[in-house]
Amino acid sequence: MIIIKRQVIIDFVYRQLFQASFKAISNILEYEREKSENRRMPREDGGHAWLKIPHYPVCPVRGLSRMFV
Repeated sequence: MIIIKRQVIIDFVYRQLFQASFKAISNILEYEREKSENRRMPREDGGHAWLKIPHYPVCPVRGLSRMFV
């Protein structure tokens, strides 16, 4: 019975770790996609500018380290 409980806890920790890392990767990809889209927008004077620089909705490092604290 103790082994089953331990396995359930291990599965839960791995599932949380996977979800947090997947969310962090998807946030980074979304940020990079928006950044490249914003870079392509031309300015009125003919140059290119960063328009509305987005921030990470969830900091990947903070999101992953929060589970271990």
